[in-house]
Amino acid sequence: MNIILPYLISLLIGYFFTDFLLKKRGVSLSLRICLAAGIGLSISAEIVFYSFILFNQFHKGFVLCVHGVLLIGLFCARYFFSKQPSSFLVDTKEISRRDYAWIFLLLSAFVLSFFQANLYPFGGWDAWSVWNLKAKFLFVNDTEWKKMFDPLLWRSSPHYPLLLPLINVWGWIFLSEPSSATPLATSLVFTFLTVAFLFFSLKIFIKNIFAFLAAFLILTLPYFVKLTTDQYSDILVAYFILTSLVCSFVAVKKKIYEMLFCAGLCLGFLSFVKVEGLAAGMMMICLIMIYIFFQNDFSYRRSLILLLGGFGLAALPSLIFYLFYAPQNQTFINGLASQTQPSDFTRLKIIASFFILEIKSPKWSFIWPLLLAGIGLGFKNCFRRDIIILPIFFGLYLGVTAFYYFLNTYFEIGWWLSVTLSRILLSILPAVIFWIFYSLWQEEA
Repeated sequence: MNIILPYLISLLIGYFFTDFLLKKRGVSLSLRICLAAGIGLSISAEIVFYSFILFNQFHKGFVLCVHGVLLIGLFCARYFFSKQPSSFLVDTKEISRRDYAWIFLLLSAFVLSFFQANLYPFGGWDAWSVWNLKAKFLFVNDTEWKKMFDPLLWRSSPHYPLLLPLINVWGWIFLSEPSSATPLATSLVFTFLTVAFLFFSLKIFIKNIFAFLAAFLILTLPYFVKLTTDQYSDILVAYFILTSLVCSFVAVKKKIYEMLFCAGLCLGFLSFVKVEGLAAGMMMICLIMIYIFFQNDFSYRRSLILLLGGFGLAALPSLIFYLFYAPQNQTFINGLASQTQPSDFTRLKIIASFFILEIKSPKWSFIWPLLLAGIGLGFKNCFRRDIIILPIFFGLYLGVTAFYYFLNTYFEIGWWLSVTLSRILLSILPAVIFWIFYSLWQEEA
């Protein structure tokens, strides 16, 4: 119970927030809960971060008090100021028998993830040496927590931001020592939230059976399940890329401005997950601003206030971290300036070849060739004006990633691609599936 309780508190915070903000706009309960859990856990993590900023340690009393104030404040706002007052917790009128059936099917498919995660309860290599190590530093080192930024610990990537470790520290708040069950639970929670959000968001636009097929496709993909349950941060990147893109898309399609605030929050949290998340978040915030500028009958000023307001609130810890705490990247050599390890044409050829080999690799169960075939079948719809933000983002993100592989010559390029490129593809896979399934089976003109 001490392990589950922090997750429940975060879910309630996120649920009261999304219920107050989105219920009156007709956003389904299932979609709100998928957003609520991810947003709630991220809010909890950032509260923990502020305890380190204010008290130079993990101050449990401060963290719990802020959570209590948030719970009471959000509950009151939801109950007394909403135009459609809700029941104490869940309005059962919003849940149909069909919803229960779809959730049951999703949970049944999710069993594979649960078994895979329990095969390796301590996660993969980076879970031990990076993410869970940082969480333990934060939890047990009191005022000495900043020692994790020591250059001697360069193998643990001290320049990486801290959202995932902070979520796990929050998960240990009622424990006297770290438990390996919490990082495992975090990876499972975000795996399920990502797939469930994919299903319930697609369900708005296409037939239920095709939306379920999209979710089922990746939940039963062995390599996807392995990567998402390794306790790395890539599943958080995948979740926030999917939610921010889809929230922006739904906001425009359904004229639900409040979804842009959620998109901004997700982008802010994304910037605090990983360096790649920061790059993706900055690209996406610019793309979304351009995207909504060209929408007819859509208030640009109101949209910007909501989008940038959410982003600013959620990205503040990321800004503080990069300005005052993040050490210099010890594993970077500028190949364009280096005489001894230059970025050359051979490196570029290896990168291009490896991208092709990775996409064709049997370890992905040929999901990428299948998705490319889907683009070919629905080419016209895949690049329509209403959905164009997604392929533009994917192209930019992969292009920037390829350029960074070319620029940074610290690592031997073949080894580096072999251990990291699959995670880059994982981070965009759910959003790519949303794009292609929407384009192929959308029910509206």
